[in-house]
Amino acid sequence: MNKYADNLCSSEERYRKLFENSPLGIFQADDKGIIVDCNDNFVKIIGSSRQALIGLNIHSLPDTKLVTEFKKSLSGEAGFYEDVYHSVSVDKATPVKVHFAPIFADNGRIQGCMGIVEDVTQKKLDEEEIHKNARRLSEINHCLLGLGQDFETNVQRLTALCGDLLGAACALYNRLESGLLCSMGQWQAPEDYDPRDHPQGHICYDAIKQGQNETMVVTDLDQTEYARTDPNVRRYNLKTYLGHPVKCGEDFVGTLCVVYQENRVPTEDDKKVIGIIASALSAEEDRRQAREDLVRSQESFKRLAEQCPISIMQFDSQGRLIFVNEWHMQHFAGNAVDKQKLLGMHIQELPGLEKAGINEQVSQILNGEHLDVPEIFFPEFIGGGCGWVSLRGVPLKEGDKITGGILIREDLTAWKKTEQELVKARQEAEAASRVKTEFLANMSHEIRTPLNGIAGMLQLLKETSLDMEQKEYVDLGIKSSHRLTRLLSDILDLSRIEAGHMTIHQEEFDPLELCSSVNELFAVTTRNKHLSLECIFQEGFPSRLVGDEARIQQILFNLVGNALKFTEKGGVQVSWSLYAGDDTEQQVRITVQDTGIGMEQEVLQELFKPFVQAENSYTRKYQGAGLGLSIVKRLVELMHGNISVKSVPGQGSTFYVDLPLKAAEDSDVSRQEDSQDSEKALSGLRILLVEDDPANRFAMQKLLQKSGHHVQTAQNGSQAVEAFAHSHFDCIFMDIHMPVMDGVQATRKIRSMQDSGIAPKVPIIALTAYTLNGDREKFLESGMDEYLGKPVQMQDIENVLKKLLG
Repeated sequence: MNKYADNLCSSEERYRKLFENSPLGIFQADDKGIIVDCNDNFVKIIGSSRQALIGLNIHSLPDTKLVTEFKKSLSGEAGFYEDVYHSVSVDKATPVKVHFAPIFADNGRIQGCMGIVEDVTQKKLDEEEIHKNARRLSEINHCLLGLGQDFETNVQRLTALCGDLLGAACALYNRLESGLLCSMGQWQAPEDYDPRDHPQGHICYDAIKQGQNETMVVTDLDQTEYARTDPNVRRYNLKTYLGHPVKCGEDFVGTLCVVYQENRVPTEDDKKVIGIIASALSAEEDRRQAREDLVRSQESFKRLAEQCPISIMQFDSQGRLIFVNEWHMQHFAGNAVDKQKLLGMHIQELPGLEKAGINEQVSQILNGEHLDVPEIFFPEFIGGGCGWVSLRGVPLKEGDKITGGILIREDLTAWKKTEQELVKARQEAEAASRVKTEFLANMSHEIRTPLNGIAGMLQLLKETSLDMEQKEYVDLGIKSSHRLTRLLSDILDLSRIEAGHMTIHQEEFDPLELCSSVNELFAVTTRNKHLSLECIFQEGFPSRLVGDEARIQQILFNLVGNALKFTEKGGVQVSWSLYAGDDTEQQVRITVQDTGIGMEQEVLQELFKPFVQAENSYTRKYQGAGLGLSIVKRLVELMHGNISVKSVPGQGSTFYVDLPLKAAEDSDVSRQEDSQDSEKALSGLRILLVEDDPANRFAMQKLLQKSGHHVQTAQNGSQAVEAFAHSHFDCIFMDIHMPVMDGVQATRKIRSMQDSGIAPKVPIIALTAYTLNGDREKFLESGMDEYLGKPVQMQDIENVLKKLLG
């Protein structure tokens, strides 16, 4: 019995907690209709007090609908009430839903009622908002469907719609016009409102300037800076601003705005409404722009037809002329005939066509045929004179119906005169090409000079004590200077080839050493990308060949560089082999094969054109100017060779370079001697460095000193000659372009002193940014022993010293 009582108490306690903590209002009434209990939420919803509600007889309430539904519950039915309930104790009206349920006693008799009350105020507000937005969208849709062709009318309708839907005091569409902010659309604007004003300080101007397709909201306008900068704020007591920018194409040109004379916080739905209408205005702006562009285009085409330096005639479906341009009237009619008399004439009646015997051919245009007469002699033009002309005629159609045609006549006399001037034009073009090449070379000199200082400083910096991060920065800087140098060289090479100034030299060279230079150049790349780079020679391949080593090296640098750039896994293989060509002459085949990304067939067809790249997306994963392969192809052709490529996307590419190279005599001996010479190391030399640029001079001096050499510097050729006359040097590095006395003049003076026995012969190395074809030969003829182009690398310096003094 005690256990039963405990369970009952526990159950009642749970029920009580549920009753008190329910988010809904709950009350209990007895069978007389008197409220005997209620929870706090019921009190809160009704808007009274517990004391006032307990003991209240529901039958006494004035709301008969509520009383009726309550009585249903006392008769054993469920009751439901939904309406605005007006409290009898306080002045409060609340939208509610009430569910009435009977309470039964153990004997089945109804002993009262339970009511569950829900405050549906927010739901009502949400429903009203939904209905309001639906009405807004309906009105927007109705307005958009009713827009006509007139821009100004449409702008006015959209502006008024915006102001009306948002319940604003005023709505404006302000647009930038000729430096002023102009109100193109107005709704409920004050009579004294000025529709044109300077934009600075205006809110709408700031909305345009922000350059974002977002709604701009400003509240408490009288407390902002706009109260001072925008005179309309104080003049019309404006408190709240809501604006959205309007675009025309990709440009922001105006702002649709509404203003209020009271403080309010626009809802997200308000922002959506003004955004939709602003988009409609943007569409109107685009349509107006398109119409204006169309009118301009039509006027432009008409002017083009009128001013075009050929005869243009248009005729209708009956063959009657409806348009003749001014050029025809001036050139063929000689202004001897009134254009109005010519208009309306049938094309078969035109004297020139009739006397040339082709009026029947021309009339066939009306049958849908095209006319193409490359040249024909007109014995007489309508305005006098004669000459050769070409005729082109096309029918005009609308669907399958022929509506007329166009006849174009061109005087070939001027063309033939032009043809006679082609030789002169070609000569001028060649001269222009030479000027372009020289200009590029001079620009290269101006770029290479500071670039040499940058590269030198970076090389010096690399030799200092650096942490890993600093070393990475320096390596990237050196790499970038190399890229810029290669780009300059590529541009100059392409210009030289186009101008026909590229000379191919025939000298002995060691292909194995050439491959070694390729491996050295790309050692860092292969190491960083974990790729292999190997060079393979066919058994019995000559140890020395005769050809232009520098150009073949340039070809390999480009092909191997490209292969490594587009390869992420695997590696690159360079193979050398011999085979008999079509004319039985021995050919050397150099094969460059990679395991990279490969190329599609359409890419291969364009691959050797200038500025074309295998990967040409905006992401620019692979860098480059697209000149390398174009230069490679032209160099190969200059050497009377051939280049081809095979590629499979995702598997890699193989380039085949076939060159008519001959084997050199005593190649094995030559290689041994060269290799022995290359192994000699040099240090402790006395070197005269002649350089006018301070940065280049400092960098070069430090590089030489770090290699163990003693360096004396001179800033121009005159100082160099003076230094040479008073000191002994093992070697001279001579810049070319210098003030007072250039490097060539200084070299000649030094050689003159040596020839007269005043001083011993010392190697002179040209150190210059000049890279025009023939510069190297000119420098060597002046008495210099070698040539180094800027920017100079330390390895280049060591190599040339070994070559001259090793």
